[in-house]
Amino acid sequence: MKTILLPIRLSSNTLSLMRCAERMCSEMEASLLFLYIVPKQQYDNGTFAPNTEVHQRVVQEAKMILEQLSRKAITNGIRSRILVMDGSPADTILQVARQSRVSMVILEKSGHGEVADRLIKQASCPILSWNEESGEPEPASPSSLRSTPQLAVA
Repeated sequence: MKTILLPIRLSSNTLSLMRCAERMCSEMEASLLFLYIVPKQQYDNGTFAPNTEVHQRVVQEAKMILEQLSRKAITNGIRSRILVMDGSPADTILQVARQSRVSMVILEKSGHGEVADRLIKQASCPILSWNEESGEPEPASPSSLRSTPQLAVA
């Protein structure tokens, strides 16, 4: 079965992004893998280290939110699962994409500039960039769709 990876930043656009991913999953007969990445803060003095209460609370809250999103997807007929990991966004997305053999990654367009650039260069699957203004996915690079000819993106 095909899998779409949806890295979630828990922004005001999360529900719209999820609806876009659900449409893509329906069209591709794919499951949805929600991913939240707890990034290492550059200014962190140890407050967010994995063994701290603050970090554990962030992970717990992220899991609760992703579980709600997953249940909503399941209610809409989409198989889904969740994953919360520590790491840098680009490295973690690439690692999960490889290990889970995802068919596609959908990124929220705003806030993923450097991450998207790196994924375009290194990912082995298509990367779509979701535009909140149009509500539609766009190929993150022209080559993204070459490997997925059955996918029609407006």
